[in-house]
Amino acid sequence: MNENKSITKNYLINLIKTMMTIIFPIITFPYASRILGTSGIGKVNFSNSIISYFLLLSSLGISTYAIREGAKYRDNKEELSKFTTEILIINLFSTLISYLLLIIVVYLFQNIFSSYNLLICIVSLSIITTTLNIEWFYNIMEDYGYITIRAIVFQVLSLLALFLFVKSKDDYYIYAIISIFSSTGTCFFNLIHSRKYIKLFKKQHYSIKRHLKPIFIIFGTSIAATIYLNIDTTMIGIFKTDNEVGLYTAAIKINKMICSLLSSVCTVILPRLSYYIFNGQKEKFNTLCIKAANIILIFSIPAAVGMFMLSKDIIEIFSGIEFINASILAQILAPNIVFSTINGFISYQIFIPLQKEKYALFATIFGATFDCLLNLILIPLYGAAGAAFATLIAEFVVFIISVLLSINIFKIKNIFKYIPQYLFASSFIIGIKLFINQFHFNIMIDIFLCISVSCLIYFAVLAIVKNQFFLDIVNKFLLKKRSDLS
Repeated sequence: MNENKSITKNYLINLIKTMMTIIFPIITFPYASRILGTSGIGKVNFSNSIISYFLLLSSLGISTYAIREGAKYRDNKEELSKFTTEILIINLFSTLISYLLLIIVVYLFQNIFSSYNLLICIVSLSIITTTLNIEWFYNIMEDYGYITIRAIVFQVLSLLALFLFVKSKDDYYIYAIISIFSSTGTCFFNLIHSRKYIKLFKKQHYSIKRHLKPIFIIFGTSIAATIYLNIDTTMIGIFKTDNEVGLYTAAIKINKMICSLLSSVCTVILPRLSYYIFNGQKEKFNTLCIKAANIILIFSIPAAVGMFMLSKDIIEIFSGIEFINASILAQILAPNIVFSTINGFISYQIFIPLQKEKYALFATIFGATFDCLLNLILIPLYGAAGAAFATLIAEFVVFIISVLLSINIFKIKNIFKYIPQYLFASSFIIGIKLFINQFHFNIMIDIFLCISVSCLIYFAVLAIVKNQFFLDIVNKFLLKKRSDLS
C-alpha cells in the first residue's frame, strides 16, 4: 500500500463524486416527478425495487470482499491480475444465474408484474452493467480521480437526455432508460481503462473456490441489508398504490442521498484499514476508525435534526407540491441518517477488515427480519408512514446489536464519547428554524438562512466546547492554507 496516497485527498475526490451523485438526482428528480407525477415515479421505482433483489444476487458480496482482499495484492501486478479475473469470473456466473431467476419469477407472477414487464426488462440492464463496471477494482487502486471524472461526464449526458426526451407523463419508459444510461456507458470504459493496471483472463490456473466462503457470508449480509432497504417499497406497491410508492420514494430518496454523502468517508478508508490489519498495524487501524466515525457523527447528527425541521420545505423544493404529504415520512426517517451511516461504518469498516463478517451478517439478518414483520403489520394499516417507521426501528435494532457484538473486538465506546457535544450543538438548529419561521420568508431564503446560520452556530459551539475532532479538521485545513501560501 502506497502510504503516500493521502486519505484526505482520496476522501475529497470521492466526496466530489458522491456530491455529484447527489446533485444529479436533486436536479433530475424534481423535474421527473413534476413531469411523470406520483404514478409514473411509482411505476419506475417499483420496477427498480424488484430488480434490486436480482442485482443483489448478481453482485453477491463481491465488492466489499474484493476491496478487502485486493488491497493485499495492489503492489503485485501478476497477483492482482489473477485475483481480479477470479472475482470477475465469479461475478459473471452469478449474473447469469440472476437473469435466469428473474425470467422465472416474472413468468410465475404475471398477475403482479404483467403491467411492469417492459419496465423490468429495461431496468434489468443494470444487472450486467454493474458486473462489468468493476468499480471495486478502482477502489482497490484508490484511483478516485478517474472514476470521479468518468461519473461526472455520464451524469451530465444523462441530465441532457432527461431534459430533451422526458416531456410527458407517458415518458416513464424513457426515464427508466436514462436512469441506467450512466452505468451502461461506464462499464465499457472501466474494462478498457483497467488494462493500465492489469491483464484480465490470461491463460493460467485460477483458484475460484478459495473466494467462495467469505463472499457468501458477505452476500448474506447484503441480502438482509437489501431486504430492509427495499422491501418497504415493494410491499407498499403490493398492499397500497403507485401514489403511495411515489410519496415514499420522495422521502427515502432524500434520506439515502444524505446517507450516501456522509458514508463517502467509509468508501475510501476500507482499502487502507484492510492493509493495516493485514500488516498487523492495529493501532493505526483503531485511530483511523475512531477518527472516521467521529467525522460521520459530526455531520450526521445535525443533518438528522435539520432534515426533521426542514422536511416540508425540502420536499416541496425537491419533488413539488404534489408530494407534500411525503414531508411527514421524511421526519419519521430523519434519525435514520445517524443510525444508517453508523451501522454501515461498524459493519464495513470494523467487522469486514477484522474478518468478522459473520457479526455483520447476524446483525443485518435480525434487523431485516424485524423490518419484514413490522412492514407486514404497519403497511396495510398506515401505508407509507408505517413503512417509514418500520425502517427506522429496524436500523435502530441493527445499531444496538452491532454495538454489542463489537465490544469484544474494538473499543466501540471511544466512537460515541463526544455524542453529547454533537447533540448539544445540534439542538440550536431547532431554535434557529422556529425563529426564522416568524418572518415568513420565501421558501428558498428560508432554507438558505436556516442551513447557513445553523452551520455557523453548530461549528462555533463545537469550537467553544473544544471538540477534538472538529479542531483537528480546522487545524489541518489551516496548515494546508499556510503551506499553499508559503
